[in-house]
Amino acid sequence: MKLVAAAKTLLGSRTVLACGAAVAALGALALVNRTAARRAECEHPPRGTFLDVDGVRLHYTDRGVGQPIVLIHGNVVSGDDYDTSGVVERLLETHRVIIFDRPGFGHSERPRRRIWTATQQAELLHKALK
Repeated sequence: MKLVAAAKTLLGSRTVLACGAAVAALGALALVNRTAARRAECEHPPRGTFLDVDGVRLHYTDRGVGQPIVLIHGNVVSGDDYDTSGVVERLLETHRVIIFDRPGFGHSERPRRRIWTATQQAELLHKALK
């Protein structure tokens, strides 16, 4: 009985130690990732402009002349993806093209403690266009 109890205690200690090591490793990886991201942003600054709207720092590009077209990207991408698609170059032939990074995407900030519904994002971008 004492041997079984000792084995359970040892196994429990190993589990706690393994969990602690896993948490420490994840923390170290997060720090390395954050440092690498900041370095990449310094080496490759965003093209475009920043605008403060209702305390949110929005990133956008504004190019061309003519009737404006506003492009808003989907989830898990940024406005930069339009440049690589060739869509912007085609639109620039006849239009002014404004591309926003939605709050929390691309180079735009996403303030914490605020739930961003599609309606709230649309209202924020509408204010930015004024």
